[in-house]
Amino acid sequence: MKKKIFALLFVALFITSCATVQEEIIPEFEKIDLSVKNFDGKEYIIAQDNTNDIGNLFFYSKDSLYYDLLLAHIDKIEKQHNVQLKIITSLGIGSDIQNNLFTSLVSDIKMCDFVYFGSDNANMRAAQAGTLYPLNELPDIIDLSDSEKYGPINILECCMAKGNVYGVIPNNWPQKSNDGNVSTLFVINETLIQKYGLEDPRDFYEQNTWNLSKLEEITPLFHVEDGDKDIKAFLGHSAAFARGFSGAYKLTPIYEKDGELLPVTSNPTLITAIEWAREYITKYADDFTFLSRWDAWKDLSNGDCVMAIGETMNIVELAKEMENFGIVPFPVADQYDCKDIGMTYSAMTTMSIFSGVESPEECASIIDILFEDIEGVSKDDHVESLYNTLFFDKRDAELYVSLYKNAVYDYYGIGGTSLQTIEGLYQTKTGQEIVSSLEGVMDEQMEINIIPNYLAMQEYNK
Repeated sequence: MKKKIFALLFVALFITSCATVQEEIIPEFEKIDLSVKNFDGKEYIIAQDNTNDIGNLFFYSKDSLYYDLLLAHIDKIEKQHNVQLKIITSLGIGSDIQNNLFTSLVSDIKMCDFVYFGSDNANMRAAQAGTLYPLNELPDIIDLSDSEKYGPINILECCMAKGNVYGVIPNNWPQKSNDGNVSTLFVINETLIQKYGLEDPRDFYEQNTWNLSKLEEITPLFHVEDGDKDIKAFLGHSAAFARGFSGAYKLTPIYEKDGELLPVTSNPTLITAIEWAREYITKYADDFTFLSRWDAWKDLSNGDCVMAIGETMNIVELAKEMENFGIVPFPVADQYDCKDIGMTYSAMTTMSIFSGVESPEECASIIDILFEDIEGVSKDDHVESLYNTLFFDKRDAELYVSLYKNAVYDYYGIGGTSLQTIEGLYQTKTGQEIVSSLEGVMDEQMEINIIPNYLAMQEYNK
């Protein structure tokens, strides 16, 4: 297929870490620049999340150009700063890392200095457990207001707890500004769009007409009967649909009213959003079907539906199976600008300092140095790389890299907010019934994390 070559260059953005240990890079020290910070030959261990069997470095595929460039970047740092950076994957995956960090902390046996987390919410849980060092306490070294280098604060929320920031993103590196999982997208089978002469939803988005009314208009039109074949307008998971309509109405975990910070269940727009969804799924029940994410992708690639609902984490695998596809965000409610999309995200890859290190300041300096630009490539190359290796239309690549700009964290790593709870309820209960049933559910998390994090982010956004 046209885009099979993507495996040579493109990082599996959301597939994380490896089953083998990355060998330590031993630098040569003949040409050390003593005018820069010298770490006296110390070794620092970076525990990389090990969530798959693909050998990689900071989740850059071993066969990619970026892998080699990052390897050279690390080698240069080791020589210039008289330091050794060792990458290990022996702490395991997700929750295993979290447990190993806690064991390391209580036993006073240091297993690592840093953790590079995959996009599976382990960073949030580790922050909650007290095994990570709060980076906001090191402002002279890591300036969290420098979103170009460390990532925008709304994206760092996935590794915040009690108003503290415990992880950062190498935002200057290619493909790292959106190395996570965002909901919700419609993925379009462009072959079927062309075959049946349907209007491309990407054109609606460009024309600023892509809203819920337009979705309602095209749903029956995209339901195609071709002989014995019943091609649905779209297929997808009900949870992804719930996240989509939540974003369409700009719902966030916090509702601010008269200066008071309240849970989303206090926002009357939540009922409006739920009732829209209930009316939609009743009216167009024959035109779409809810099923598992993976079945939806399979049916999309087989030509059994014109569109499928999903998340960014699925795009790379989908590209292996399809000849031509496009993407559009879930449309906005009619009262909003169609380009002002409302996205939610559940996880991002981030780097943190283990709370048991001897010198958090030295570790912060390592991050500051490591997160500089990689020589020979820029994150500005990201769109071109995506277009050349994954997407069939440049506007898809441009949209893809913009999805995180104003994305809202859904706190999935600690059980989610009420926005996640409605996923299993909106098909059978009214909006008012759902809101009543969720009263008080998020009170504890609101007090401990969501409100403190929100207030801290407001300070960084000033």
